[in-house]
Amino acid sequence: MSAGLTIEADLQVSLDGEPVEVEAQGASITINVASLSTLQKMFRFWRSQGGQLEQLQVLDRVLKHGGLSLSFQAGGKTLARLGSGEKSGLNRFLSRVLG
Repeated sequence: MSAGLTIEADLQVSLDGEPVEVEAQGASITINVASLSTLQKMFRFWRSQGGQLEQLQVLDRVLKHGGLSLSFQAGGKTLARLGSGEKSGLNRFLSRVLG
């Protein structure tokens, strides 16, 4: 069952001077950064934490239940997508972003 959420805003911020664009279209949210290293900086605190896969699975289920998807892009190329319920999206996020 979907919660029927719609997101209607875009956001531009920076991390250490590097642009981070958060775009929303319908039920899809995309975080786009210029390079993979910027995305890795966003999640550097998480690398030292245990249980990343379990936490990502919870986030994936919450997004899926809400009818939302969350994509992570570097230079316009999608690295991982959460909210689809596909395990491959979680594994890609772990290997590419949290590496």
